[in-house]
Amino acid sequence: MKNKFFLFLFFSVISLYGCQATEEPVVTEIGEIEGTEVTPGQKIQSNVKFDVNFDQVDAVVIEKENAIILRMEGDELFNYYETEFPKESNDKNEQANNNRAIENFHQLVKVFSELPNKTKVNINVYTDDKDDDNFNLQLTKDRANYLIEQFQTQQQLNHIEFSATGFGEANPIVPNSGNPEDQLKNRRVEFVIEP
Repeated sequence: MKNKFFLFLFFSVISLYGCQATEEPVVTEIGEIEGTEVTPGQKIQSNVKFDVNFDQVDAVVIEKENAIILRMEGDELFNYYETEFPKESNDKNEQANNNRAIENFHQLVKVFSELPNKTKVNINVYTDDKDDDNFNLQLTKDRANYLIEQFQTQQQLNHIEFSATGFGEANPIVPNSGNPEDQLKNRRVEFVIEP
């Protein structure tokens, strides 16, 4: 009889107050992220619904309540100190990196072309603290402007509303400690996709 009473009490409390899961920030090797990191192949459980395979892009996918963020870390689109996509090179290793940057851009174009009309894509560009604050801010603004120009020249993306901001060394995801690995993580481009 006692067990039945406790079961009754338990289910009464559950039905009265309900069950709620709390979403904790994900702590990864790249610091604390507001939202949930999505692993390749995992279905995205967000208020934002896109019928798009984000696995096509070589980026970390972060799910937020009202947005999806594609984070391209390090120097996936730009060579260090550069504000445009890399050019042809005679050096095989350098050319392989240059090809990767162009390929990453084309992957992004393909994914963005599958997004619904009037989708907003905010391009946020960051760098590390290796140089002067003003230089870093201008570098990220120039990269942001370059990226928005490149996306806007792609006819298949006319249905997307792009905006871009360069943040300089603000908002690091790991402390700017002078460690090259941490600096690489802070040099990033984030594509914030909102309906």
